[in-house]
Amino acid sequence: MAAVNNFNTHVSEIIRPVMKELGFSKKNLNFRRQNGKYYESVNIQRSRYNSVYPENQFYINLYWYKNNDYSFWFYEKRLPNRPLIECPERYKAHLAYWTSEPRPTFSESERAEILNYREATLWKYKNEAELTTLLNTLAEILKEYANKIFNGMEELFDEAKIFGSEENFHYEYNKELEAEFKKLIEYCVL
Repeated sequence: MAAVNNFNTHVSEIIRPVMKELGFSKKNLNFRRQNGKYYESVNIQRSRYNSVYPENQFYINLYWYKNNDYSFWFYEKRLPNRPLIECPERYKAHLAYWTSEPRPTFSESERAEILNYREATLWKYKNEAELTTLLNTLAEILKEYANKIFNGMEELFDEAKIFGSEENFHYEYNKELEAEFKKLIEYCVL
């Protein structure tokens, strides 16, 4: 599977130099670094359905760790692709609380618009040329946002604004952290 569209080769050629400049080291499709008392990881996860559908897909997972064994992460977020289309203003509130399907009260054309925007935030490609374009977009996003995202989230952890204290923090869904993450990735409404 690694050889399909030279995925791993392109990640090494396009993403690795950007991540190295940001202080991350690479192992397979994982990039890790220590930043103060936290350990941070950017993981490129290939979809397990890539051999079934005509499009291939991958995900960008961001993890924060308390210790360097990487066996226990205490917060994780998935980084969306930068959509080439604007989110229709009237749907922003709906997308902020997205469950799985658009509300039944939306018309078919409104539902199609919402799904089209959601689709634009996915990391999907059909061939090697699309893959390299996507990875170049990812490289730009990581260069611009990786430090901003990790440092912004870690400020919240350090200040214990969200969960009282680091010791009591549980990594399950947290609305305040979710809202802060959305502010940090201003290019996307999710």
